[in-house]
Amino acid sequence: MRVKGDSVAALAAALRDLAGVELKKVDEQDGQTRIVVEAAGQRYGFTAVWVGHGWPSEVRDALARLEGAPDDVVLSAKRFSPGAISILRSHGAHWADVSGQARIIMPPGLLIVRESALRTEQEAPQAVRWSPSSIRIAELALHEGLTELHTGRLAERTGWSAAQVSKVLKMFDQLGWTEQRGGKAGRATRRGLIAPGPLLDSWAAHVAVERRRKELGHRTIKDLLRFAQTELADRLGRERQDWALTTWAGLELTAPFATAVPVLQLYLSKERFDIDTGEIMRATGIRRVDEGARIEFWEADFPLIIQPGRPPAGVPVVSVPRLYADMLVLGGRGADAAQHLRETKLGF
Repeated sequence: MRVKGDSVAALAAALRDLAGVELKKVDEQDGQTRIVVEAAGQRYGFTAVWVGHGWPSEVRDALARLEGAPDDVVLSAKRFSPGAISILRSHGAHWADVSGQARIIMPPGLLIVRESALRTEQEAPQAVRWSPSSIRIAELALHEGLTELHTGRLAERTGWSAAQVSKVLKMFDQLGWTEQRGGKAGRATRRGLIAPGPLLDSWAAHVAVERRRKELGHRTIKDLLRFAQTELADRLGRERQDWALTTWAGLELTAPFATAVPVLQLYLSKERFDIDTGEIMRATGIRRVDEGARIEFWEADFPLIIQPGRPPAGVPVVSVPRLYADMLVLGGRGADAAQHLRETKLGF
């Protein structure tokens, strides 16, 4: 769907404060938005195509539709996510969004690269005051793909008071992640989640650097995933909600990416971590080590959110947003896997 006004706003944001560059003309031709920009006496014509919020799935769909289109197409959106920008770069596409980010390179002399849009201090990720309640609410909303956030329902689901949930959602409003809908107040207040991508970026950046206690272990095992699904799951309890796989093993059961699991990492609730870790390691033949671990037990000092729909050899896996954040912190191929997970399972 092409949205004329929003496409023009995206191009205008890209051109903001650029000396000698002007948006001169906007036309609708055959249902397309044509924009003419003048720079240094030269005129450049664009066909602006609106893709929506700017999520990876929207960008992939647009690129598939536009395959073979002229080189003057500029994709526009509300705000392209980092994953979407990575896709646009790999295709050499021209793009611009309403936040001011843009990359438009057209001969003979137009070069606009503004991939780090200026943010207000309030919008900057470091200004977000993440708390246990906001972390929990954000993870639940992102995991369940909620587009409507109801204060009362979130209070019931998270265990936080309606007043605390309302406080968190007002902060999300101020950051541009949600917007209030309707005039009701109190537990009946509802909001729309309008920017899940930026919310995920900020939440994951915070979660990825949180300190957590770990117990490191080693056992010579060829197939760590099978070990987790059989011997370890039998010991931990398949139907229990106080442990869950994450990183490579969780990824393979959620969105396969690697051919093998190099390290098995899993969460145990704080209570089980304190009481059961030693016994679990002894019972499964895992010896404690200080380095070179193949199995890592991580303390979950927060309520675990488990993915629904477990595989036949069922074992619990952390929520997709939590899995994404845990893959990010690994860096390298882990970051690539995180992007794969985001594109295939989250879509923003």
